[in-house]
Amino acid sequence: MRKGANADGEHVLQEVALWAEASNEKEPTRLDLMVQMIRTKPSDPYRYQQLLLRYFEGT
Repeated sequence: MRKGANADGEHVLQEVALWAEASNEKEPTRLDLMVQMIRTKPSDPYRYQQLLLRYFEGT
């Protein structure tokens, strides 16, 4: 694991948690996508972008 990976993951967790709270997201499928984004963003930004697109497309 590269140095700072845990800090990156913590930052993403805070970022997405704030987003979920601000948007009052309750739908399980979309929340699952957010969880996947939290786990993916620090290590695979391209996959993160795909998940983000899926989220905003509503699938």
